[in-house]
Amino acid sequence: MKISVIVPVFNCENTLRTCVNSLLNQDFDNYEIILVDDGSEDNSGAICDDYHNEYEKIRVVHKTNGGVSSACNFGIDYARGKYIMFCDADDYAEPDWMKLLYNAIEVNPDDSVFCSFYRATARKNRSVSLSVRGGRIELSKYYLLYTEGFAAPRWNRIYRRDIIGDDLRFDESISVGEDALFNIGYIKRCKHFYYITAPLYHWSDIGEAGLSHAFNPKQYDVIKVLYFPRLEVIDKKDRQKYYNLSLYNFYKSIENVFDKRNEMTYEEQREYAKYILHDDVFSDALKHANTSLKVLLKPRSRRLILAYIKLRKKFKGK
Repeated sequence: MKISVIVPVFNCENTLRTCVNSLLNQDFDNYEIILVDDGSEDNSGAICDDYHNEYEKIRVVHKTNGGVSSACNFGIDYARGKYIMFCDADDYAEPDWMKLLYNAIEVNPDDSVFCSFYRATARKNRSVSLSVRGGRIELSKYYLLYTEGFAAPRWNRIYRRDIIGDDLRFDESISVGEDALFNIGYIKRCKHFYYITAPLYHWSDIGEAGLSHAFNPKQYDVIKVLYFPRLEVIDKKDRQKYYNLSLYNFYKSIENVFDKRNEMTYEEQREYAKYILHDDVFSDALKHANTSLKVLLKPRSRRLILAYIKLRKKFKGK
């Protein structure tokens, strides 16, 4: 078996057939499709069984709900392929998605191989590409991938099962950023990136698929998880830019605390903002950044910044 395609499935009866049909219509032969039904409450599980009964290459696993990371990990353990690929149940792939990624990794077995993709939002559907030529890219370019949106996705990649091994898995304790963490662990075991410029995957960044963009008053807890892991793989020449960008993102997370959509009491908002300002991750970014925000957020100014953000949000809401 050359490729195992893992599809986490949860309450996606309206999109699942489009997804699976795109996988069945690949210009590639030697592969299996693993549908991991993660405790769906609609007809998704039954749809999975229908496909399994009709197509020999489709395998189905029904499990209690544990989240997308749990489903991905279950699929990895269940896979029989030399290579692993992922497809979300509300997305779909181009017919040559498997073939082109497979051909690339066969020639470049020590590289992290990925491709461009289409991003569909409520407003438009557009292709997303890196600002560099296709082919081999040094791992030192990780910051470029990060800032251009290519560091996190799992579905535009092909992974060697033996590199994943028995220890590299998705972190089931977090709900956002688990793909980026998994990819960081994987590229640490690779020698280069290999980039295919053709957009081969259709990402639906709408509705449930766009939850990563939803308002979260505790956004800081989401983004801080990736701060130190990313720092480990960012090249020295890009670290200053990373510190500055991280501090900006942390500052925006403080603004988020005082957003009018936040239902916490004002005291709870203040306490959470103070927690951010005294957290080790925030302190590290503040220590190394060299932007004007560093002066604004220094310890002596923190009471002022909390008052400023609160007033700014108050007047914005009027």
